[in-house]
This record gives sequence, structure tokens and C-alpha cells, in this order.
Amino acid sequence: MLPLLLVAGVSYDISVTESDEKFEAQIEDFIAEPAVDQKNTLTSTWFCPAVHLRRINQKGIEATADLTITNFSSEPVRVAVELVSTTSANEFKVLEVPGFQMRQIDIGDILGEELVSALVEASAGAVAVSRKFTSEFGTDESACTNVLAESLFALGGSTQQGDVNEIVLYNPLSSDAIVDFQFATEAETGIFSVPELEGVVVPAGGNYRVDVGEVVRRRETVATWVKTRVGKVVADYFQTFDGTDNDRGFSTGLAGSNEALRWSHSLEAFDPVKSSYLQVYNPTELVAEITVSSGNSEGRTDGRDYLVGPFDILTLPISKESPAVGSVDVALDDNVLIVESPSGVPVVSGLITSLKEIIEPHSAGNQTEEELGKRALFVERTISLGTSVPRLRWAVVLSPWENSNTHITVSNLSGNNTQVKIEDVGGKEIDGGLLEANSTVRLVYGYVSAALLVSAKDEILIDVIRESKSEKLLSSSPKLGF
Repeated sequence: MLPLLLVAGVSYDISVTESDEKFEAQIEDFIAEPAVDQKNTLTSTWFCPAVHLRRINQKGIEATADLTITNFSSEPVRVAVELVSTTSANEFKVLEVPGFQMRQIDIGDILGEELVSALVEASAGAVAVSRKFTSEFGTDESACTNVLAESLFALGGSTQQGDVNEIVLYNPLSSDAIVDFQFATEAETGIFSVPELEGVVVPAGGNYRVDVGEVVRRRETVATWVKTRVGKVVADYFQTFDGTDNDRGFSTGLAGSNEALRWSHSLEAFDPVKSSYLQVYNPTELVAEITVSSGNSEGRTDGRDYLVGPFDILTLPISKESPAVGSVDVALDDNVLIVESPSGVPVVSGLITSLKEIIEPHSAGNQTEEELGKRALFVERTISLGTSVPRLRWAVVLSPWENSNTHITVSNLSGNNTQVKIEDVGGKEIDGGLLEANSTVRLVYGYVSAALLVSAKDEILIDVIRESKSEKLLSSSPKLGF
């Protein structure tokens, strides 16, 4: 079992030894998780669907990102950032990032713009770009991507009263893209579309913003599928909860660009103020027979079987405290949830985790005995599409965040015992050990900011969650597999 190491308030950058030529070759093939097609990987070019959104006519989501560039090579690189706006001329910024360092970019005076995307180009490969978004409802982190896609998925959406679900598309290519939006919800069977979002043109070098709630009204569960007729695009999802119906929070991330036969999700340690539920979307015309299991450092459970209809979505609450009808029951010490499709029908899987705040009643008054009880107010949510492609090496990029803990879940589903290590900026091993076959370990760190390398002898899956120690904030953090 891996030892647990807690390192507080230390900032690290990743290390690469110049003599390791094989490693240098591998790192040139960085791909963002999840990936569509490695042939399309661009090692020095990164696309950020959004770095800023502003409300329009008092409607929609408002959020702005801090952009972080991480140089994983030993040599300095020059980086050009093009800020793409829907309402103004594009702006350009140039900076140099020293070897093994992280730099934040001042994106400038763009707060008056309605929507801003970013194209980041470096003079050499081995550069990663990530974002930390801040909104009035919370904070969340997201990677940018170096893979353009023809098919994109966003889970965990809600358009209930007070909730806003938006999709932002960015087309960095020199010709227009044409896309169709399709949706699945708890109220409809299978997939449906609306005429307003069929044949949508995303202009060359431009972006496009969709308020899902304008066409999919009052739905608690929304899965969005974006398919291109012409061209390729990248996409972000944004979700806010404004406190109506005891729900408040903010979540964002890249739309997933692949379906898979196996997904891995980090499970939070048991805590009465946290709750999770699983969403599995089937983007095919066949019934998907899936198995959901959980595990820890001792191994995995046998799991339970479920059916997901064609183009439909399945939602399953996760229960650690006591069994519940229709829920996935997991042990208190389980730290990973695994979704598999042995039938061979690929699916998309997302895990939604919420933080709750227990509110005491202010006054007895004329309240009933039931009303006098404590009530739970959701104050933050994060949506993670999990991990579907195992890798030998993973880079974890943590944007600056004071007073936070980082939970890294490492899963070995290879069937072999494997050695895992985590390195800091000097190549020094700061954590490591033997991870047994079909087992998972959760590691907790107290970094303010860091770029870490997690590697193993056999392919592993990882997931990363950050949590504020002082505020009700929860974030799913970027990780890159190569």
C-alpha cells in the first residue's frame, strides 16, 4: 500500500531529467484527458473554450479564469496567447515561461466582453495550460485541451428554477463548423433535439454560447451531446445553482470527447456534509449493460448490474452511510467508483459531488416538529467526468489556491501489482510504494500550487479533487495522461 504523505503549503513544479531521452519523447505526446484521437494531438497548441463569461441582460453565468501555463521541459519557452472575443478585436499577449515553472497570465481588461476564448501557442512542446474559474457561486478548475473533436458530452446539467446550465463552443480553425445539439433528461425517454440548436454555425476562429435552460426547461438532470456536421470544435460546460430550492454552487470543465467501456471516479471520504451521485449516459442505439463497483486499497467489490437505454441517462445516488432503494451502496472506506460496460456498448460517466451546510432553524415560532429539524443546504457542487484511459504517467496541475487540500486517487486496474511514485520539481520522490492489483489509494496533499508527476510500471487511472479548508469550495482539478 502507498504511504500517505501530507505536505502543507509547499509549491512544486514538475521535473524532467535531461538524460531521459525516452521520457522527453513521451512528454512531446501530451494529450488531455479525455482524448479522442491521439493523431490529432497538438503538443504546443492549447485551446481554452472560455476564459471569461458575462451575463447578458441580467441572464446567464458570469465567471472569469486565471490562466496558468506550466512548462514541463528544462528549456524556457515563449508563449503567445490570443484572446478571442465575440464583441471586440482579438487581443494578443506574449510571455516567457522558464523550464519546470508555472506562470499565470494577466488576461487584461476583458471584463466588459460577453464571451472570451483563448488560443495558447508555445515555441516548443511539453507545455500544459489550465484555468481556475471564479464566480459569485464558487470556484472550479479546468484544463484547456489540445484535441479538437467531432463529438462532445456534458453531464450533470440542471435547468431547475434558479439553476443555469451553459455550453460554450470554440472553433479555432480557419473554416466554419456546423454543429447539432442533442439532450437527454430524466423526463424524456431517449434523446431529443430542438430546431433552434440544429445546424448551428460556429464561425471560423470564433465561439458560440448556449443557455441550455432556454430550450430544455425545468429539468433536474440534463446530458448534452454536441455533434459536428462539419469541422471540429472544443467545448466547456458551466453550471450554477443560485440557492433556490436549497442548492447553491458553481461547476465548470471541458466537455468530454470520448465514450468508453470503463470509467474510474474518485470517491470522497465519508462525511455527513458530502453527497454524491453517478450519471451514466448511453450515446448509442443499443441497450448498455453496465456494472458499477467500488474499491479501496484492499481490492474491489463484485459490483451491481444496471441497464441504460439507447440515448438515455441513468442517475444513481451513492450511499455510504446506510443502504437506500435505487442507490449504489459502497463501504465507508471505499475511495473509487468504477463503471464498466461488459456488453461492449460504450458509455459516458460522470460523478457529481456536493458539499452541504447544515442549517439550524432560527426560531421555533409556529413551525412543526419536522420543520424544526435541521435542513441541508447544498453550497457547492463539482462535476467530474472521471478517467477512462489508463496511462503510465500523469501530470497533475494545481492552480494557486491558498488553504486547500488536494486528494489524488490512484487506481491500479491492470491485474498486476505495480510500483507507483510521485515526484516533485527536483525529480525527488515525495511519495510512492507498491499498489496491489485491482486496488486504489487516496493521497492527500496541502499544496498551494504545484505541478506533480504520478507514474507507475503499469498503466494507472487517477482522479484529482481539491477542497478549501476554510470555505465551502470543491473543485475537480486538471490531470494530463501520457
